[in-house]
Amino acid sequence: MRFASILCRGALSYLPALLIGMTPAIADPASWRQEWPRTDFSRHSVAYDEIVSGGPPKDGIPAIDNPSFAPVSEVRGLPPHAPVISVAVGGEAKAYPLRIMI
Repeated sequence: MRFASILCRGALSYLPALLIGMTPAIADPASWRQEWPRTDFSRHSVAYDEIVSGGPPKDGIPAIDNPSFAPVSEVRGLPPHAPVISVAVGGEAKAYPLRIMI
């Protein structure tokens, strides 16, 4: 019981930072120009103040450099009709579940 109260008190000290981090980032075309210098941001159909961040920034998701593969018979947790991207090279076929790729 004492451990739980200490843990909760410690976790609560991070609450203000979490709440600040949860506020949506408003779209800022000026900062986008650095990453996409050839894009014309004057052409848009949605007001910039209606656009909020939807996730990590460009290149914010790390690459899977060393993926593991398993035979279909050993895969668990993937529904039988789950969409996949299939690739066959040199007689070897692989399937990449869209839920992982997205």
